[in-house]
Amino acid sequence: MCGKARASCWSGPRISASWARLVTRELGQQLHKATTDFEVVGQPVRLPSELELTIFRIAQEALSNVRQHASDAGRVSVAFVFDQREVTLVVEDNGPGCLIAHPAVLLQQGHLGLAGMAERARLLGGALSVESAPEKGTSVILRVPATVGDWPA
Repeated sequence: MCGKARASCWSGPRISASWARLVTRELGQQLHKATTDFEVVGQPVRLPSELELTIFRIAQEALSNVRQHASDAGRVSVAFVFDQREVTLVVEDNGPGCLIAHPAVLLQQGHLGLAGMAERARLLGGALSVESAPEKGTSVILRVPATVGDWPA
């Protein structure tokens, strides 16, 4: 999935409808039982390259987690929400869900995915939250400032 996404839509990373279709199609091929959908809310704008790349990497890791831990999910959705000050990425599934430990605990246990996503978000002045419970699915929510001026120095 990611190799194709990088080659076709992310040369100079850009969140786009074509990337959305590619993610949905590729994820659908890997999760045969899942209905996949992608939504863009608000007016997409060109974001600073560093921000777009970070969002892409976090989306990539969240989708990898769906494949690894929720392969029996019946629904997977990816949404980007744009407003003037913030960009939000939401990756949700209705898979088996789980109890989520604090990122520091995950890191100590060798689970680098969620901890790495949280660290990437923090470096850009954003935040990553994960909502999950057994048999309730999982939502990964990234919120980052939309402008460089709002990033930490």
